[in-house]
Amino acid sequence: MSHELIVYYATGTSKGIPDTAYEPLGKKALSVMQTDEKIAIRQCPAFRENFKNTFCVTNPKEFKLSLRENEEARWFLPYMDSDNDDFDVNNFILARSDRSFSLTYGHMMFWCEEPLEMVQLHPSFTYSDLALKTELMSGSFDISKWFRPLDCAYTACQPNTDLDVKRGDPLYFVRFNTDKKVLFKRFYFSEELRELAKTCVQTRALENNFFNRLKNYYDAAARINLNKRVTKAIKRELFE
Repeated sequence: MSHELIVYYATGTSKGIPDTAYEPLGKKALSVMQTDEKIAIRQCPAFRENFKNTFCVTNPKEFKLSLRENEEARWFLPYMDSDNDDFDVNNFILARSDRSFSLTYGHMMFWCEEPLEMVQLHPSFTYSDLALKTELMSGSFDISKWFRPLDCAYTACQPNTDLDVKRGDPLYFVRFNTDKKVLFKRFYFSEELRELAKTCVQTRALENNFFNRLKNYYDAAARINLNKRVTKAIKRELFE
């Protein structure tokens, strides 16, 4: 029985930001937490167990944005700047009227051939503006049974918020619920894989109470043989 588990991942799911802009995955969450290694919480076995096999996804582009609440209580972005003239933040930010917004990049894809639950977590104990002034909308699913990009959705903690997001700031953590050692293999997000992901994402739009539980999504994916189709397509697109 193997003590290692391969997790496949892709970064280039958002057109406009190349794969080369992202740091290779593998930086452990505990290594980026800005706390003294000697403080009691870092030595707590329950704390360390909670962040076992947890890794950090970092921001590939620097930008600033302001969230303001107007008289109609709708949210908008009065200004957005970046460090690069060819990077138009307006194409990568989606602001909503409920104090939330999404980054339309950073939507990484993860896949595993065998059952593996992945959890997307707020970047705790890091002190960037995203970590301190917003709260990540977390979630989890089995990445052997469902193939969709992670969302980068946040809620601002205060009604009027200014964010200065640096390159390399943690966007979120991802935890893989396994005792095995996780090995990462990167793949190119091809048009074939994009279409397979679209099949999963579009399922959410169905007005059917059948799709109000993850198990029902997994069952629908199994009926179209998703695991074998995605695995086969990914192995054709590995960076190695």
